Amino acid sequence: MVTDPQQVQALGDPVARSFFLPFLGRENRIAEAAAEVGCSVNAMLYRVRRLVDIGLLELVREEPRAGRPVKVYRSVHPAYFVPFAAAEPGFLRQRVGAHTGPRRNELLDAYVEVLRRDQQHGRLFRRSGKRVETVQRLPDTDSTGQPVVWAEGAVLLTDEEAAKLAAKLRRWYAKAERRSGTGDANARPYLLHTALLPRPE
Repeated sequence: MVTDPQQVQALGDPVARSFFLPFLGRENRIAEAAAEVGCSVNAMLYRVRRLVDIGLLELVREEPRAGRPVKVYRSVHPAYFVPFAAAEPGFLRQRVGAHTGPRRNELLDAYVEVLRRDQQHGRLFRRSGKRVETVQRLPDTDSTGQPVVWAEGAVLLTDEEAAKLAAKLRRWYAKAERRSGTGDANARPYLLHTALLPRPE
């Protein structure tokens, strides 16, 4: 289990990690690792020295040759588990955002397009006695009749209800992912983003 902050940072950052992975669970030379990553030997050497300094890599042997010997490195351990709890909250937010940001934008663009083409739904403003009511009517299909759901917000659930809903969502999502590679002629792509989280106090 990795708990050292420098190691957590190195393994969490995709660029830094790319220099580490050629040595994970196997011996490798600087030049071969550089070719694997697609960088210069000097860039790989700089990164390797840093990874040795923070305890992720170790020098396992030196191979003699004319001139300087060739150094061979390997990860200190064959596998690494980095618990999410070891990362700084800001770092975690950045990494999650890097994965969800583009998809979130695609979801927003697709939903805006559904709303833009919809003539039947929108906001209704009406007077009820002394006050004005605002009612939002959201579509459940797009302009071609395909199903649409956009729902987000805080809801009240018991822990048991939340657990059942989470299990159902996981099963359904796993089934949908398995279907992705089947080439089902009746299936079409839909965008789906699901989150069920206990709201912080």
